[in-house]
Amino acid sequence: MFTVPPVMLRPGANLIHVQVTGRAKLSDGLTRLVIGPGIAVRQQHYEPRYEWQVTSVAVFTGALLVSGLVALFFWRGEGRDPVLFWFGVTALCWSFSALLLLWPPSASAEPLREVLAFARRHSYATPLLILCLRVAGRGRRDLEIGLWSLFAVGCAAAAVDGIAHGAGIGGAVSVVYLGLTVGCLAWLLQLRRRNADCPCVLLSLALITLVLLSGHDWARWIGYADFDDMLLAPFATPFLILALGANVVRRHVEARRAIELSNSELERRVAEKAQEIEQTWRRIEQAQREQAVLRERQRIMADMHDGLGSGLVSLASVVQLRTIDFSEVERRLDDLLTELRATIDSLEPIEGDLGVVLGNIRYRMRSAIEASGAHLVWKVQPLPPLDDLTPDRVLAIQRIVLEALTNALRHAGASTVTVSAHADESRQQIVVVVADNGNGFNPNRPEHGRGLRSMRERAAKLGATIEIVSKPANGTEVTLRLGCRTTGADGVVLHGAGRA
Repeated sequence: MFTVPPVMLRPGANLIHVQVTGRAKLSDGLTRLVIGPGIAVRQQHYEPRYEWQVTSVAVFTGALLVSGLVALFFWRGEGRDPVLFWFGVTALCWSFSALLLLWPPSASAEPLREVLAFARRHSYATPLLILCLRVAGRGRRDLEIGLWSLFAVGCAAAAVDGIAHGAGIGGAVSVVYLGLTVGCLAWLLQLRRRNADCPCVLLSLALITLVLLSGHDWARWIGYADFDDMLLAPFATPFLILALGANVVRRHVEARRAIELSNSELERRVAEKAQEIEQTWRRIEQAQREQAVLRERQRIMADMHDGLGSGLVSLASVVQLRTIDFSEVERRLDDLLTELRATIDSLEPIEGDLGVVLGNIRYRMRSAIEASGAHLVWKVQPLPPLDDLTPDRVLAIQRIVLEALTNALRHAGASTVTVSAHADESRQQIVVVVADNGNGFNPNRPEHGRGLRSMRERAAKLGATIEIVSKPANGTEVTLRLGCRTTGADGVVLHGAGRA
């Protein structure tokens, strides 16, 4: 806008000469001249054109810049979706092109000015075409590399050829990019016709608009359209990017919906599998219980066969000899009854309490102790629970202690029998001791070996140790050491081992 001083104007007709300095090969030109009062010219011609050509493009640029940054932000946090990434890159590149168009930087070097001019026109085209491919689900690395190579070759040619051939290079690359855009449009329409679900309707309409308006700007640039017309491509590109953004949003929503459906289906399948596993586990538990009952029955039958059965057979052989010693028969029957009661006691639930087991032994041996006239000293301290105190282990402990008590009462002639039990925390053991003041014996003599060997065998099956100390006329002491489980300060279950 130029102000003409009134002194330069004459009444009537005035002739005004305007000198234009430009580069014809770059298709520079002069818009129409409007002469009149300054306020009227500004309000009617300058300001409306400025609003359309600069302000509106700046608003589009700001909106796309924000949308591109938001897209890249979500791209980083949601699975690195390539469509979301290329949408953000395309929006940022178009914002860069628009900034160069609205506020071109000053560059003293001619090659740099040429490169900036080329980037202003075409920097958004490559990511835009790649985004179209990605939205249509046809992303190919070789095509993407070719598009970036085309842009690099254009920048290099613009920097090398300079002013003389700048228009030719720019025009050629514009034609190539326009042709690629038209080809992409035709391809998207073909995809739409083949696949009704292809999300290309808005994209195709936006591409058609971009092709038409870009064609107008290209014709204006080379002189086939009125140079006074406004640049229209900046108005088409934002709608194209927004159409792509709509497809990106739709794609994102569908992906989230698919993930929710997949999660629901996965939860349903997990619930079904959990129910199947629970049913299978119940069947396994039932089978294990049945097997445990069967094993327990077999164990009881074996114990009764080896204990009661052999005792009854032996007693029957004594009766059949017809030289009956009623005291011997009574003693053997008493032993068989004690064995039977011990077997029954081993089946009672005791919750791992060894003190209950020893108490049952004391109760069962009460009559025998009273009949022998011996004095029983009971020193059983509170004992920690044993997790592995199963019926077969209870029966083995009972038989060891009963064997030690029976030997003290019947064979040692003891006047005092002491039963003690305590927990040895340092060794993680429970120690059970049966001691008497009887005659004692030599543990190494063969006639005493059968009962002692039986006690040692039962202790070995328990994983315990047994120590028998006796001397003639010096009493006997039987020490049984059972490994126990205790929970340490860190919650770890410790297993102790017995030592003789």
